[in-house]
Amino acid sequence: MAADIVRRAGAALADTVRAALPRGGPLVVVGGLLNLGDLLWKPLRDNPTIEWHEPLGDAMDGARLLLDSTSTVHEPAVRRA
Repeated sequence: MAADIVRRAGAALADTVRAALPRGGPLVVVGGLLNLGDLLWKPLRDNPTIEWHEPLGDAMDGARLLLDSTSTVHEPAVRRA
């Protein structure tokens, strides 16, 4: 039963990604959800229009990048003292 719930969550997640990326494109997923395995991610990995990319680092790497660089696309949301 739990596997079925995770499988349905994966299908719903795939539907959400398809809605956000209607023409396909790159997708990077970060965080603990990656640890849930193929039951969750198979529907996304099976979609040929989505370019699946592994994260280049973890949350601390991202925080360090925001601290060290003022040229990321996220800079307008960063508040610097």
